[in-house]
Amino acid sequence: MKLKYLFLLVGIVLTWVSCAPDVNFTEPQPPGTKDQTKFKRRYQGDYQSLADNSIITITKSSIGQAWHIDVKVHKDSLGLEFTNEENGGLKEIDGFELTLDGDSVHIVGTTNKHIFTISENQALRYYKGYYFLNTRGKDGFWTVKMLTLKRGILSFKKFSGTEAEIKELAELTSAIDTIKNEEGKILDYSFQPTLKEFKEILKSVHFNDSGSFKKIK
Repeated sequence: MKLKYLFLLVGIVLTWVSCAPDVNFTEPQPPGTKDQTKFKRRYQGDYQSLADNSIITITKSSIGQAWHIDVKVHKDSLGLEFTNEENGGLKEIDGFELTLDGDSVHIVGTTNKHIFTISENQALRYYKGYYFLNTRGKDGFWTVKMLTLKRGILSFKKFSGTEAEIKELAELTSAIDTIKNEEGKILDYSFQPTLKEFKEILKSVHFNDSGSFKKIK
């Protein structure tokens, strides 16, 4: 049994899924600015989440997130064949140690998530004191997150894709297109702002905070 399914069963890892359409761009943002080859030295290091026990690590060229898991759950919730006689009541799955303790299972380990690596499909740009993490999807369009660092607090910000935000973006940029399914339902919005228009977007549009972290190393 793969550990990711275990997480779904016991609620260790929660994934938030938005029903709002994505905000896409036809090219990395901000337009007309240079791709960066590395993160500035002051950004590099480890950051503790202000919401959970996860750690963000920024290197010269990448961002990763790690969660240390240390929980107890009822053994029946896992769907595993687990007996006290088996290996002293100990299992190891995908690097996680599971120890049987009566009717409970003690789970200890670390899970990692890749967020960003400077590459052909993930472009890093810097503008007005902010980093922009651009990721190209299979459809060729780009999504963008803004990365800020102020007084030791690292924050990820993104577009929400709400109706009000889409309307505001449409008023600020001269180029907008929609991506629809076969039934005509709008799945995503695609924008192609000029640098001047993107500057106005930064001033006017409220980016959603998608995570804040305090520098610890």
